[in-house]
Amino acid sequence: MIRALALFYVMVLLVWGNVFAQEDGFGLGVIVGEPTGICGKLWTSGRTAVDGAVAWSFEGESSVHLHADFLYHDF
Repeated sequence: MIRALALFYVMVLLVWGNVFAQEDGFGLGVIVGEPTGICGKLWTSGRTAVDGAVAWSFEGESSVHLHADFLYHDF
């Protein structure tokens, strides 16, 4: 029973992000795990966006991870 509830909880968490998906403006989020950090997405038009993140690692040697992407949505 506990295993089924845990699976249900994980599934709800995975789907929950789509409930608040947006197609314009600016969004901010959190990266949980290893590395840990913050992320953001800026819609530049109805089909294009720029996203990026900064994250840091606490394992072994401390390190910082940076990335940015240009996204084209064709849907």
